[in-house]
Formats: sequence, structure tokens, C-alpha cells
Amino acid sequence: MSELNHMTAPALLQVENLRVSFKNEEKQYIETVKGISFSIPVNTTVALVGESGSGKSVTSLATMGLLPTESSQIASDSKILFEGQNLLDLPRHEMRKKCGKDIAMIFQEPMSSLNPVFTVGSQIAEILQLHLGMSRKQARARALELLIEVGIPSPETKIDAYPGQLSGGQQQRVMIAMAIACKPKLLIADEPTTALDVTIQKQVLQLLQKLQRERGLSYLLITHDIDVIKAMAHQVIVMKDGVVVEAGSLGQIVDTPRQPYTQMLVAAQF
Repeated sequence: MSELNHMTAPALLQVENLRVSFKNEEKQYIETVKGISFSIPVNTTVALVGESGSGKSVTSLATMGLLPTESSQIASDSKILFEGQNLLDLPRHEMRKKCGKDIAMIFQEPMSSLNPVFTVGSQIAEILQLHLGMSRKQARARALELLIEVGIPSPETKIDAYPGQLSGGQQQRVMIAMAIACKPKLLIADEPTTALDVTIQKQVLQLLQKLQRERGLSYLLITHDIDVIKAMAHQVIVMKDGVVVEAGSLGQIVDTPRQPYTQMLVAAQF
């Protein structure tokens, strides 16, 4: 798909006036995401870029319904529309069904997301049984297919391995297998290669590109790494202090950034 087509494709996800606040020690709510709006077209990678504390991860967690309810709140006029349905209006049990099936997330640190006391095969199978109603036998067979798809070596053996027995790159591939298990339409990838060395990082990015080509996936890519953006993104949204300071196509943001903050981010990578 050309850059122009990525700009004009129909929106899969549309975020409108997202405002998120967190409770401080004085029990007062402080706004950290301050009315941002953007959309993710079908079969497109949109990168959300900015320094730590800019609001990138909060935005992704709000989309997944993973913000802590006791210490955060989303403004009543905010909307997160997925295929036209406002996710913020869904009851929690409906949101849990949606997230994991139609929307999935790849976290930054696989070892903090994978359970060390269960085999990787059983963890993938659990998702398939929960969301797709597969039997244990069906789920194990599908888990093996997924391990093959994401390029795990010796998958027939690794399916019964525990996370601690795998390398960092293999753990991240297992995370990706879990994320794509239910054939989601949108994958949120929060710094998916930060913990990996350069060679493994490249392999994981190539895997994500391959999955997008084959499955027509859309990605919301959370990152601060310009090289990752150049490899993956079609559109880029730059955040600072909870607001969007610049947004546009990959070429525009990387080659001719208009805002001083964006220019600084791009220059810092070279």
C-alpha cells in the first residue's frame, strides 16, 4: 500500500479528544494526556513517538482498557472508536472480550508478561480456549502452528519449554504468537524491541512486517527509536507533555519535521 493510500484508508481505530488524569498523593486528579486525537487506518502502522512521560503508553493502555480504575479517569467526552464502536462505553467484561481477540498488545518486557511457572504452549493455548472456545487438544495444535509462524526454532520441543528456558528474542516471539493467536485486527506494540540486541531487534521487526503483509494487521507502535519508526511506520504522531505536537506521513516527519521538538528527536538519532 502506498503512503497516499495509507493516509486515505478507512479508520480502524479513531481516538477523539482523549483526556486521561491520574490521582496524586493529595487525591487530586492531574491531567497527563490532554485532549489528543488521531486515527489508525486499516492495514497501517501508526507510530506514537515521544520521550518518556509524553503520554504514549498511557494512550495505549487507555485503548486496551488497562488503566487502573482506582487511580485514573478518562474524561466523559473522550472517545476511542474501534470499527465505529466507542470502547469507553463498553462494560468491563465486554472490553475484556474485545481486547485479546480483536485488539491485542505486545508489551515491552516479555518476562514481565509471560508467567514463569507455565509452559509457553499452555499460555498460548489458554488464550485460544478463553476467546475462541477451543478444546485443549485443538488449542495445543494451534499453539504449535503459531510458534512455527513466528519462527521459534524446534517448536515441537519449545512448546513445552518455560519462558526462562528461552532467549530474549524467543520470548518476544512467544509474546507475538500470543498476541496474534485470535487473529486481531489491531496490534498495539509498546517498545517491542527495546530489550533486544540490534540483530534480534531487526528479526522481530521483519516478523511484524511479514505478519502485517499476510494478515492485513494495523499497528499502533509506541516507540522513541527513529530507526524502528523508519522500518515500520506509515504515519507518525509526535507527543510531548500529553499533547500532539506534530503528525504526518513517515517521510514528512523524518525528512522535513516542522516543529523544533520533532527536529530535536530526529537529530538525536544521528
